[in-house]
Amino acid sequence: MDLKLPELGEDIEEATVLKVLVSEGDRIEAEQSVIEVETDKATLEVPADSGGTVESIEVGEGDSIKVGQVIAKISEGGGGAKEEPSDDTEEEDEEGEEEKEEEKDKEKDKDREVEETAGEEEKDQDKEKDKEVGETAGDGGEEAGGEEDAGAGESEAVPSTGALPVFASPSVRRFAREIGIDLGNVEGSGPGGRLSVEDVKRHARETRADARTGRSPTRAAKPLPDLSQWGEVENEEMSKVRRVTADRMSQSWTTVPHVTLFEKADVTELEEARGRLGEEIEEKSAAGLSLTAMLVKIVAIALEAHPRIAGAVDIAKGRVVRRRYSHIGVAVDTGDGLVVPVLRDVIEKSLPALAEEWGELSVRAREGKLSNDEMRGGVFTLTNLGMLGTGFFTPLVNLPEGAILGVGRSETEPVYEAESEEFVPRLRMPLSLSFDHRFIDGADGARFLHWLVQAMEDPFRLALEVGRPRKESN
Repeated sequence: MDLKLPELGEDIEEATVLKVLVSEGDRIEAEQSVIEVETDKATLEVPADSGGTVESIEVGEGDSIKVGQVIAKISEGGGGAKEEPSDDTEEEDEEGEEEKEEEKDKEKDKDREVEETAGEEEKDQDKEKDKEVGETAGDGGEEAGGEEDAGAGESEAVPSTGALPVFASPSVRRFAREIGIDLGNVEGSGPGGRLSVEDVKRHARETRADARTGRSPTRAAKPLPDLSQWGEVENEEMSKVRRVTADRMSQSWTTVPHVTLFEKADVTELEEARGRLGEEIEEKSAAGLSLTAMLVKIVAIALEAHPRIAGAVDIAKGRVVRRRYSHIGVAVDTGDGLVVPVLRDVIEKSLPALAEEWGELSVRAREGKLSNDEMRGGVFTLTNLGMLGTGFFTPLVNLPEGAILGVGRSETEPVYEAESEEFVPRLRMPLSLSFDHRFIDGADGARFLHWLVQAMEDPFRLALEVGRPRKESN
């Protein structure tokens, strides 16, 4: 029996083997863990479907394996003599061979079609060279030219994932569709950036290479020069979590036009309230009242008052999705990198419940025991660098969310009071709000941040909102 890597979660196609927990010849029971793997941001063990003897281990520590790949071969009942193939098996083998032959014939036909298509493209490019490079029609966005552009070699503007259209002939577009390539991601080498069959082939080869090596296009960029020529270096392999973080942060920075607003909140009364409430909560629960729990609650209420901030932009479909749930992520620094566990339905939970839930989540996050579901579905992220002494900073939006709040270190500062005409010591906290300017205007972000400041400066407002049911909106 082949033990294969099972489905590990939505959109998860591969994992890295951290440990092999059994050896060849071991007797194992059903549900016994065979290997330990690491996915995007979680570590989990893969159990055996049934008991038996481990005949062979097909993977090793450090290997990148895909869903459905064979992990180990297990003989049920302790193995024994190898069974002779039955007549039915022989018939299945013959059918398999026939199917393979048919596939080979199809591949040959496809290769011939590719060659014919490439020939057509070369002819198209020869015609293109006779025309002015880069000449385009004024308002149509199509390539300008004479009557010879009206045939099968006509280039059409194809919607791309970038800001500008790309140009490709019908034959190139047909070939790209057949092999599943998005032309918007392909760099054209022809005049005016026009795409050829060879451009599509090259992109397909690079994409397959990235898939085999576990790299993504963001990391398949220009490599570093040989830094060892100037002195001693040490190479450290990036962990799975670090690689995923690098990809997502690169995507966020290159995709989202960030705007960051800064403001300080007077949290003197908030900290005093936390002290009083914390003593009451500790009498009823082992979990204390953390500042994180209070900030998460304030953010959830603020999002309900400003639903635009809880949206997500879908550029491909030209719409903004308004999310009506209050799942808030909180960034946690671990030994392997940053993870973001998500507190769900925050608006409906009391502060004691949030404090206890956050205490459990943060511990599992640092131990690498979070499930993938516990890190999905957030509408907003909170990241706190105050414990490291940081003040203002510019956090990056955690896609597909629309905004993120950075919290800095609170410091006692002299604040002038008009009534007493004196400077008094007040505890003030730096806040940095970054948001996606594609669908959140500066005024919307400013109103949201100012609401947060007012709520932090007036704990009574927070007390009125604690544990209340979510308001239904039209």
